[in-house]
Amino acid sequence: MIKLKDILLEDCWKGYKQIGMKKKGKKIVPNCVPIEEAVVKIDQEFNDELIDNINDEYSEDYTTLTPQQINDGYCDMWATLFVEKFGGEHQWSFDFPNDPNGHSWVKLNNKFYDAETTDGTPTLEKLPFFQRSIQKNGKDWLNDTFYKNIQS
Repeated sequence: MIKLKDILLEDCWKGYKQIGMKKKGKKIVPNCVPIEEAVVKIDQEFNDELIDNINDEYSEDYTTLTPQQINDGYCDMWATLFVEKFGGEHQWSFDFPNDPNGHSWVKLNNKFYDAETTDGTPTLEKLPFFQRSIQKNGKDWLNDTFYKNIQS
């Protein structure tokens, strides 16, 4: 008998990436798509799951959060869910001036994503969280030390 765990852990072919599951006949199977066609789609279902996770983790009662609110307090949970759904590398740093909480984002296919940039951007500094910090503190803190301290 095939177990759900075995299906969920099934590998895709070389050059393909799993993007969730799909129904094939009466079965639920991994949805393997060519890597270059892998599409990131942040929809209401993703947002609802994130809100549920936040409410469960922090005993909150949110029905909605703006992308900036997510980035300012729940970016780690957003990035974790993103990687779970679409893949990529969850990265973070605590080296932001005047912000001890830091920020989490995802790198996938040479693009950077966070709650405010769901279409991705080719450079980390273009993420709105970075832009706000640059606007407030200048760009001097974005140096080699910052980039060396990025964690994943």
